[in-house]
Amino acid sequence: METTISSGTLRGSEQDGVAVFRAVPYATAERFHAPEPVRPWPGVRDATRPGAAAPQAIGGPPVVPAWPDPVFDEAQCLNLSVYRPTAPGGPRPVLLWIHGGGFLTGSANLPCYDATELARAGDIVVVTINYRLGALGYLDVSGGNFGLLDQIAALRWVHENIAEFGGDPGAITVGGQSAGAMSTHLLMANEDSAPLFHRVFLQSAPLGLLPATAEQAALSTQWLTEALGEDPGTAPWQRIAEVQTTLRGVAMVPPPFIPVLGGNGLPKLPEEVDLSRFQVMIGTTADEHTFFGGPRGDSPLFEPGKLALAQRQTEAGSPAYVYKFDWAGAAPWYATHCVDLPFLFGNAPVWDTSAALAGSTAQQRQPLTEQFQRAVSGFVRTGDPGTDWSPYPAVRHFSHSA
Repeated sequence: METTISSGTLRGSEQDGVAVFRAVPYATAERFHAPEPVRPWPGVRDATRPGAAAPQAIGGPPVVPAWPDPVFDEAQCLNLSVYRPTAPGGPRPVLLWIHGGGFLTGSANLPCYDATELARAGDIVVVTINYRLGALGYLDVSGGNFGLLDQIAALRWVHENIAEFGGDPGAITVGGQSAGAMSTHLLMANEDSAPLFHRVFLQSAPLGLLPATAEQAALSTQWLTEALGEDPGTAPWQRIAEVQTTLRGVAMVPPPFIPVLGGNGLPKLPEEVDLSRFQVMIGTTADEHTFFGGPRGDSPLFEPGKLALAQRQTEAGSPAYVYKFDWAGAAPWYATHCVDLPFLFGNAPVWDTSAALAGSTAQQRQPLTEQFQRAVSGFVRTGDPGTDWSPYPAVRHFSHSA
């Protein structure tokens, strides 16, 4: 299965009625430089295997399935995957989805983020992207925010090329989870990216976490430089990732390397910009904080910001659709941070090792999976997740007990 885009021809694969193109380069970048367009390639490029992930330190709570033989490559990590139904029809609406991981970890190429089933069930085109992480993505040098610039470059690539995959460039929703949701919120305030999409889907957005100030960013830069004992601009990425392993297992709020206000791509906070042109779907899980070792119940990092954004959109005449994901998973996790992800992607077998889903079966989770996918794809398609869902101040609950 082949598709020709601006940079050349891609050969993808087909799985369960969905054409999948993996490891598609959307940009290239030198360390601590803005991303640049990809040079055209000759012949046909293989897009059947997962691409490299951004260098990082791996590990964390056993809620998200473990890495399967990770491959990290600083020079090749700016890639994305496209999932499109093969059934006749189109152009189809597009969901560009940004993974989370505290701006330190994660990859769109993880099997747990495979969007084949979401694209098939929702009859939408799904794009999942990689971006630079940790110090390599957010160290405050040369204006910083390189991970954010990567996301803008990916969005621009989607806008320019998605029609070749049967997607509608005029119907792009940008969404993400956790750090990916915070990134999405920040993209709404960027004058270069904002005109390219008009719907946002925010899962567990930590809106209680503000971008770093210049002073905070300077301290993180100083910490890394001292810990490395050498110039971050020339140190091997493996050494930088090794130093960042000292941060794993430590629930740092804020994380040490996050977008910096006033840096590249982020001149203003979203609260300082009129966001009424956007249609918003936003939600949290019922027990976000158990992921970080905290108590059950609403988290101040997630819940107040969710409601404040919904209220702001409502007052601006742009209704927001708000939800709470109440799946009562296994103790001590319950409806923890990330527990909604298997229900979004529908790739149940991959998530069977998740500690939060212990005691449940894929069959038990399937009805809620179908409900959640139907709501998300409906929002991506029309801006309305369903006729039985009223805008804020109503809050839709996705509930079931394991």
